[in-house]
Parts: sequence; structure tokens; C-alpha cells
Amino acid sequence: MFARAGAAGLSVVRTWVHTNDPKFPFQTGPGVYNEQAFQALDFVIAEARRSGIKLLLSLVDNWKYYNGVDQYVDWSTTAEPRTQARPSHDWGDPDPKRGQDAAQELYELRRHALFFNDTSCRNLYKNHVYAVVNRRNTFTGRLYKDDPTIMAWELLNEPRCETWSVPQCEAILQNWIEVMSAYVKEVDPNHLVTIGSEGFFGSSSSLAHMNPKSWAGDMGQDFVSNNAVKGIDFSTIHVWPDHWDRHDDEFQAKWILGLADISARVLHKPMVVEEFGKKLPIDGRHLDNILRLRDPVFQETYSAIEKSLVNGLATGGSIFWRWDLPMFEGAGRGEYGVAPEDSTFDLVTQHATFVNRWTTSQPPERHCKCECWIPHSDVFTRTCKNLPKVCDAYWEVMAGANELNYTAALNALQRTEVQLGHRLIALRGLQVYGTKSDCCHPGLGAFPKGCTWYPSFSA
Repeated sequence: MFARAGAAGLSVVRTWVHTNDPKFPFQTGPGVYNEQAFQALDFVIAEARRSGIKLLLSLVDNWKYYNGVDQYVDWSTTAEPRTQARPSHDWGDPDPKRGQDAAQELYELRRHALFFNDTSCRNLYKNHVYAVVNRRNTFTGRLYKDDPTIMAWELLNEPRCETWSVPQCEAILQNWIEVMSAYVKEVDPNHLVTIGSEGFFGSSSSLAHMNPKSWAGDMGQDFVSNNAVKGIDFSTIHVWPDHWDRHDDEFQAKWILGLADISARVLHKPMVVEEFGKKLPIDGRHLDNILRLRDPVFQETYSAIEKSLVNGLATGGSIFWRWDLPMFEGAGRGEYGVAPEDSTFDLVTQHATFVNRWTTSQPPERHCKCECWIPHSDVFTRTCKNLPKVCDAYWEVMAGANELNYTAALNALQRTEVQLGHRLIALRGLQVYGTKSDCCHPGLGAFPKGCTWYPSFSA
């Protein structure tokens, strides 16, 4: 899978540092690890490194019981012991309506909220973080905290602390993010840290109208305050048309572009569209369903991300859910599985090419002794030219971009044109590279197939 991902231009894979399957526990008890499972993770990291893939590793899951939030609460020595049988581990689809009776649902949600504030739960989480970052990989010999194959740690997959059941949840979750992000940075200062949240706004936020539906305001998250925390290096959002019952293309684009704008303008941090996908009928993964149902969702998502990149917003990448990896005999690909032979995967690789080109294209800083190469093409040639005036104009506009006038700088960038001889070159959406080889690199440079070269132009 890693080899095929690399060949397709993909660079990051997200996976778990836990388990949601009782047959394969990662922790068999609080702080007690299944060595065979840990060695399996060692192998995953070693193979990713061999294929040039980076990993985004999620430390705990909000949804499934095994090694998830609810099991931590049951392991706690300071929380009240459980008085009701725990829910089936199959429960936990991210849907506010869980199919439980009202009393059971309220009990479970209040118990779930203890994870974020209970003393023993916090200590168990910290112990887990410490054990993981100080793990020595049995295949590479490196400590996890020293391994550049790991791009980032994710605090918790889709943290939710529901305010309708515990009114203090928003403040409790905010404090948990502040404390735990600082702790991860303390024990591992080498890696990026993100939350893993969906991007909701609290119900009292002036931006709550951006939420997919009103229930999202009660999930305890607040995109701005949560991601403004010093220990959080980049924001994440998820996009789930099926789980959220928001199938309109207009919402999807507004959600991605709106949060990218806030991440750039308010947080000054990059944003990753960390999860998105489209469910297919369990018995209906036929070609027509992929083309009719799934591909349009991927196209709409990628279109919004590409628009945000061209407009200079903070989108740093996207991760689709999920690669079909049939590890277990007879398991099938599941409702969300995307296989390399699907038409969807063609959309993935096309988008990867676009993102690689745009994220590689960065105007050199003013103080660097770099050149300023931009693409130039006509009917016969694809080449790059060194045009220092373009970079000078760019930094003239963006000089104050990191201050409160970030939006004004971006707006000015959209309007600015540079006079070069008889040509006017617009800065909006212009790709700029520090070297000619960067600009002409096939796939990563200005042109998917690289520059054209002719013997007469060799000088």
C-alpha cells in the first residue's frame, strides 16, 4: 500500500496507535501493552519510512470502546465505578443519535465526559503518550520521538464532550487540549501536534451558523479556541455528508473554504482536511455507484481544497477515508473503502499532483539569496523564467500578512499585477519557485510533465 501510495504522489497516511478490535488489543490493561501489537506498529512505521511516506498517528479514539475514551474511564481509579453494562463495541458511529434509550444515552455521555476531567484518566492518557513516544522501534532501532517518519501526533480522533449532557463540556475539553498538547510537546518536542477534531463551533460562538447542523454546537468543540492553543501546530476538519446528513455540494465547499479562511486569517496555522469520504451501500459497490455517488463527493471536496490553495488560504493537504486494505480474509472493503482500481483513485492521484505542485511552489523569503522562477509556456514550449520583480512585488504585498491585516494582504495579492516588458503578470494564483529545477521538476513543479528542452536551448 505504501509503495502504491508513493507512486501515486501521496505523502501522508493516517492510522491508529490504539485498536478498536477486541481480538487485537493494543493495551490489554492500563499501561500494559501487547508486545506483538506494538511490533506490528513498529513494522508499519519502518515500511512507511522505506517508501518515503510520513505518518499522522492518532493516540486514542473517541468512538470505539476498546482502548478508547470509555475504556479509559472504566480503567480509572478515581471515577465512579460503572453501574450499567457497557455498550456494545460496535456502537460509536459518529452520529449524535445513538439508538440507546434516553436514560442509557445520558448515563454513557456523562461517563464519557469524565475522560477529559478525571484525574486518573488524565494520568492514564499521559502514561500512554509517554510509552508511545519513548518506544524503541524493533525494526529501525529509533525511538518514536526521534523518527522523522512520524509527521505528527493526533491527540484524539474526533473528541466530543457533549454540552447538552454536561454543560461545562466546552471548558473541560478546552482545558484538556491545552494540558495534553503541552504534555506531548514536553515529552516529544520533535513532532507536530494536532487535535483530530471535526471543526465544529460551540453553540454560543458567533460562527455557529457554519456548523453542519445545530447538534454540532453541542459537541464541546470550538474550532477557533481549540486550535488557537499554543501546542497545536495545525488545525483539522472532517467532512461527512452521510453522518451529518448534509449532502448538498454548496455546504461542503462553504465548510472547507470557510474554515480554511479562519485558519489562515485568525489562527495563522495550516489546516488539513483530515477525513472525508462517501458511504456506499454495503452490497452496492458497483461501478455505477462509485461513479454516481462517490466520485462527485471527492470531486467537490478536491475542488474546494484546490480553490483554497490557489487563493492563498491555509489548506495544507487532505486525507481521504479510507484506503481499501483487505487485511482480514472475507472482511470486504467496508462502506468507505477506496481501491486503487476504482475511478475514485484516479481523482485522488490527480488531486495529489495538483497539491504537490502548489505546496512546492513558495516564493523564496526576501532575505534568502534565492532566485524567483515562474512558469512560462506557449504552443511549443514549457519552461521557467527567473523574474525577481515578481518576488519583490509578492513580498511588498505580503509584508504584513502575519499581522491582523492578513485578509487585507490576501485581497491585495488578488489584485496585484507586475509589468514585465509588454506583459502583465497577475500574482493571484501564480506559482513561484526558488530554483529552476524545482520549477521544472516533473509532477512537483509547474508542469505535470516537466519542462520541454531542445538542443538549441541547452545554453
